Amino acid sequence: QYVGMTHTITRKYFVAKLPDITGLAPLHNERYYLCLGLKSVIRAQSKNNKYELEKKVDIDDRVRERSVIDLSKDEFDAIVKFASIRTVRKSYKISNSPDMMLRVYEERYRGLNRCEILFKTTDEADSFIPPSWLGQEITNTPLAKDLALLSLTTQQFSELLAEYAKS
Repeated sequence: QYVGMTHTITRKYFVAKLPDITGLAPLHNERYYLCLGLKSVIRAQSKNNKYELEKKVDIDDRVRERSVIDLSKDEFDAIVKFASIRTVRKSYKISNSPDMMLRVYEERYRGLNRCEILFKTTDEADSFIPPSWLGQEITNTPLAKDLALLSLTTQQFSELLAEYAKS
């Protein structure tokens, strides 16, 4: 089933010290990358027990176009066999207004904690004042998007992580 195409406007921040997430139910997310372009990605992903095929295309630094097709578990299992790499993370809904998700990465990208704030307009994104627990903004860095993370060597990732952790 084709779910549709949407645009997202996002700002992203590095989180050195996690806020209190006691009592928040995590969303377990595994992403399997099938096609990686300079400004686009096609991936199969599981979100707890929901499966989908997703295409994202960068419109500019903060705006992305997203298309999604729902998959069955069998379709998902068949597709991920063709994946070149995967990411694993847990997501926690921090706030509905603004829409804030905390992403806590595991495995290869352990140590990356990223908060993503979604906005309805670019004016809303421009006027956002981050809460004090958020670290440095990373919206336009390789730590902001999984597509860019995948192109980093282990050493490059470690160096970037260390740089933002001390900020």
